Amino acid sequence: MHAPKRTAVWGVAIAIGWGLTVAVAATTFGADNGSSWLAPARLPPVAMPAYDPAAANYSSTATGLVAPPAIDGPSAPFEPASFDPDETIGVRPLPPTVPPLWFAGAEFLMIRPILSDAIAFLSGTLDPNTNQLNGTLTTFDYNYEPSARAVFGYRWPETMGGVQFTYWHLAARTEADFTSTQPDDGYIPNAYIPFTPVAVGGPGASIETALRLRLDLYDMEYFRSFVSDDDSWYARSSIGVRIANFGQRTSMLAIDDMGSLVLDQTIGLGFTGAGPRLALEGRRILGSTAALYVRGSYALVIGQRDAHVDTTSTGQVPAINLDERSARAVTVGDVELGAAWQPLEHCVLSVGWILQGWTNLNGFQQNLNLANNANILAFDGLSVRAEVNW
Repeated sequence: MHAPKRTAVWGVAIAIGWGLTVAVAATTFGADNGSSWLAPARLPPVAMPAYDPAAANYSSTATGLVAPPAIDGPSAPFEPASFDPDETIGVRPLPPTVPPLWFAGAEFLMIRPILSDAIAFLSGTLDPNTNQLNGTLTTFDYNYEPSARAVFGYRWPETMGGVQFTYWHLAARTEADFTSTQPDDGYIPNAYIPFTPVAVGGPGASIETALRLRLDLYDMEYFRSFVSDDDSWYARSSIGVRIANFGQRTSMLAIDDMGSLVLDQTIGLGFTGAGPRLALEGRRILGSTAALYVRGSYALVIGQRDAHVDTTSTGQVPAINLDERSARAVTVGDVELGAAWQPLEHCVLSVGWILQGWTNLNGFQQNLNLANNANILAFDGLSVRAEVNW
């Protein structure tokens, strides 16, 4: 596209040049008596229909140059040419609830993390006659945690394409505790140690465990939009890059029935990676200010995973400090269903439900994990977003 200022300057120059050319030609070929250029006296006669007062109309047979009818006389009806303002714009307007040009949004989420192998410890009762332990595995279960996400981008209306940047931060924490109340009750810590887990029993024996998660997610993408002929459907596809920084920390404190320390352990995991991301969104336009939408994406993130185990214990279990570093390929898929509403011209509100899954991300060796270690971390929860555009 040409710059507007340069285009205007060229237009003015061309107009002045054409004006000077026409003026010189009119002066050169004008009337001898100094009449103005393009004087009617020098134009050849043109055949025109004559007005017939008796018939109150124009005669199609009369020829020659005649004077026009009086102002108060009958005249032919005047029908102005139709004008469609949309034809001069050249850009198809976007459907409602879709922000044009610059846009920015803030999103509030209530998200629940779900881990496939979040075993905390084993607790139960030991039968002294049969020496059989009847236990229950206690897992880490999260509640819905608040988090925030920010969106910023720009759209080119000429191509219905644009760029968008998204940042999401999540921090969550959960706990699982147990205290023995009778001689035959106790627990076994789910320790990251290559030996037989420590068994503790008796009234007053206790265990305290906690699991913390942290996630920082960055998405940079280019998108293209498409609108159906009747403006009832809107679709958007995008391709970009996802950068992920994930952290997980498990802490455990075990006390026996004598009040002595049995195990003090911390397990830390970290993953940082990047990779391609594809996304698709569809909207069903409802009326002039509302829409239902579904959006989904898939990403492959390749990076490095670091793990550290720091253990302090008593009795027959030695203190252990381990470090692990390995390459990981993590896949991420998510889908969101919701509705959008445009209460004001430059404001869009939306509410949706998010499902997201990460594979091969958080798993680590666990002595008491009786199921397969799938290393899956999932999220589900509510999303409320407000966007402004200008």
